[in-house]
Amino acid sequence: MKSKIKLLIMIIIVVAVVCFVNITRSRYMSEMTAVGNIDAAIPIIVLNEGSLDNQLMLPGDSKTYEFYVGNKDGTDINEVKMNYYIDIVLTKNEIPLTYKLYEVTNNGENEVTKTDGKYGPLVLDYGVEQNRHFKLVIEWNENDNSVTYAGKQNAFNLKINATQVL
Repeated sequence: MKSKIKLLIMIIIVVAVVCFVNITRSRYMSEMTAVGNIDAAIPIIVLNEGSLDNQLMLPGDSKTYEFYVGNKDGTDINEVKMNYYIDIVLTKNEIPLTYKLYEVTNNGENEVTKTDGKYGPLVLDYGVEQNRHFKLVIEWNENDNSVTYAGKQNAFNLKINATQVL
């Protein structure tokens, strides 16, 4: 019986100590409000267009349209590497003209290849200013000279499609 009483007293003491320690144990929690800015990388593509002579074209004629694709807009510069395609979208297509795109470099002119109907892919780098020079040559085959083309027109838009290179 004495051992049962001692065991009971020990259990009461242990329970009391555990309760007392839990109550008196210091708990410290701190909350802090933090403010920070997260900036996403800025993609910049600038199309600087030239002008196209609006004089009549005749079979056998050729016209050149020059433009630039850059990665700097004022003081901001492109922050991501991008692949881009140049698309010539015909809004009027009444004359049988052909279009070829050339990139003009210090080493001369290189024809830009077409992929899925668009010119490219071309690469626009980041962190270093780039201003790539292009020349669009528009030609009318002299043998395709039907009188039905008289008074007809072609019109086009340049479209730049870019995706970030990961």
